[in-house]
Amino acid sequence: MLMVRKFWRNFKHGYYPKYLQNHLFDVVESYNNSFDPTEIQWNSYYLERYWEKESRLCRVHWLHSMNNVRIPAIYETYFTPNHLTDYTKLKPREEFKKMKILDIGCGGGICSEALARLDFNVTGIDPDPHMIFVAELHAKEIPEMKGKQLKYIKTTVDDFHEENRGKYDAIVISEVLERLPHNKKRKFLEKCINCLKIDGDVFITTRNKTFSSLYRIFVFGLSNRCEFYYHVWSRGISTYLLKTHLTSCGCDVKHVKGLQYDGEDRSFRFTDDLDEWYFVHAVKKRLII
Repeated sequence: MLMVRKFWRNFKHGYYPKYLQNHLFDVVESYNNSFDPTEIQWNSYYLERYWEKESRLCRVHWLHSMNNVRIPAIYETYFTPNHLTDYTKLKPREEFKKMKILDIGCGGGICSEALARLDFNVTGIDPDPHMIFVAELHAKEIPEMKGKQLKYIKTTVDDFHEENRGKYDAIVISEVLERLPHNKKRKFLEKCINCLKIDGDVFITTRNKTFSSLYRIFVFGLSNRCEFYYHVWSRGISTYLLKTHLTSCGCDVKHVKGLQYDGEDRSFRFTDDLDEWYFVHAVKKRLII
């Protein structure tokens, strides 16, 4: 019974081992805006294995497999539906070179690099300098990335949005919202959307706050401790609340699709079930007053 109580207390409030609490604290202690420093510390835990696509680290593998749904979904917004399940088979398009995409909370560049390969003009921002270093280093090591329009900036959206209002055709906020405190999500979205042009697109993937997602975190948390501590269920956001926030920020929500992780194929796929992860596409129609 004591173990159950300890488990629930750690789960509810979020527990971080001491060696991670102290890791990089000197770097992140100044970030008092949208991001939680402990979340940035967790990112740094994955630095050495961030680009191992078949990594046994659950969190790292999921980030890579997420590209199989989010990249085709973004691609199909601007070009003919392709129904491909392997995003690496998508073809670059000449018209994409004129489209500027901002990847907010880009981490080590998994999503940013995939978009840049398709000839989008991509800017990735993240408050963790170590993650930016990993992203830049990997892009330099890959011959296919030579000549691609891709840059990374160590900054927060709090500092970035003022000088970049209305500059981007699309923004990507993938696996970020569930890492923010509830009282900062609305303001965070507003600052992100400030960077968009009118009729610009917003692409979001995040985790829902339901009993189903709670159960999944419980099960996976016992066998994959990093994933368990990383995704704190209490910070999930419901589809209703996210749509409400987007509407208040001047956006019209176009699509909401469920995402499901297939354990056998070790990949994500779209589903009608919104209980766990979900994908949102919205379009900015009004200026935020």
